[in-house]
Amino acid sequence: MTSFLTPEADLFSVWHLGIPDVATDGWSLTLGGAVARQLTLSLDDLRALPQTETTSVHECAGSPIAPSIPPATGGKRPPGRSCPQRPSPPRRAG
Repeated sequence: MTSFLTPEADLFSVWHLGIPDVATDGWSLTLGGAVARQLTLSLDDLRALPQTETTSVHECAGSPIAPSIPPATGGKRPPGRSCPQRPSPPRRAG
């Protein structure tokens, strides 16, 4: 291992529902709900904000083949579960 980070070209990526084709003209993000004041930002507004880099890990969000795994829990996973549990392959006698 030569680096803490895996180069993007070496990543394994899966898009279960495809990559959306989003028209950026007129696109906006609205922050609302439990906030003092609703805020709507255009893509240009977001791009004008200060940029920050963060090293992070994205874990899977479930299985599109078995969408009930994990069970619906209001957007929360049971404690200690990050991805659907799959049986381990059998170990070879050695």
